[in-house]
Parts: sequence; C-alpha cells; structure tokens
Amino acid sequence: EMQKVLLGKGKVRIPKAKTEDEFRKIKENGEALLKQGKREGVWILLMLTCGCRIGELETVAPSENSITVIGKGNKERKIPCNNSLLEALRTFKADGRGGYRQDRKYIDKVLRAMGYTHFHALRHTYATVLHHRGLNLEEISKLLGHSDISTTQIYAKTKINEGVTKILDEI
Repeated sequence: EMQKVLLGKGKVRIPKAKTEDEFRKIKENGEALLKQGKREGVWILLMLTCGCRIGELETVAPSENSITVIGKGNKERKIPCNNSLLEALRTFKADGRGGYRQDRKYIDKVLRAMGYTHFHALRHTYATVLHHRGLNLEEISKLLGHSDISTTQIYAKTKINEGVTKILDEI
C-alpha cells in the first residue's frame, strides 16, 4: 500500500520573473555599464541574458560564440552569449582585483549597493522570456543546467493562453 503513495515536492510557486519591459530596461542598464567599462554590467548581463546563477559568475569562461560555466553539482554547460557581452568578457580582466570573476558575496554586495536585489529573479526572467518567445522547455532546461525537466516545468505556469477569454466571450 505504501508504494502507491506519491510524495509531492511541496508547494510549487510560479517563479518571480520581471516583465519584458523590465527585462529591456535592465539589459540597457547592463549594456550602459559595459560601455562605461564597469564589470557590474558583465554580472547583470550574465544573469539576465545567459541565465547564470550568481555563484556561477566566478566560473565564466568565454569561447567563440558562447560562455562555459560550472554550475550546481560541478556540471559544466555552454550557453549562447551575445557579441557585446563576449567582447566585454574578453576585454575585462577575469581574475584578481578588479576582475569580473568574483566571489558571490562580493557581487551581491556591489549590486545591492546599486539597487539590485533578488538576483535569481534575473535567471527566472531569462527562462520566462525565452519560453514566452517560443523556446521549448527542453531547450530551456539545457540552458539552465537542470538535470530534470520537471524543474524547468515551473516556467510553463508563467505562460497564459490569451485565447481563453476570447473563447468564453464568444459563448
């Protein structure tokens, strides 16, 4: 009888993601910081446009058209990256004082001083925007480094079928 009991994961909440307008504003701010030669722009854009966790920022390595990061469980993954961010990663010093590879506590402190909070929401925004723009959950799962597709399925809850009200209005 006990084998028939399935235990759930508890309460599953819809991820707290920013709107597409907020996404654009944060992206523009990150790009402006890059133009000013500030590594804070690198951090913001890695979380927002590559879906990196704050703890993964110290493992980022640029390649030709993507970045490589080491995530949870010491898993390595490649993530597509736009040219301006890749150029900044190649231009900025990576390690040492003033480098973009810093401890998560330091990054947290600096970005909070700039008014940013809830850094994981930037990762949620990345996944949500990709899903709303038509990328399937399997691809998003690979980009985020999820080992189980069920972890990524929370983003399916963020998409609202706008045709529902139209159907009901026709009745």
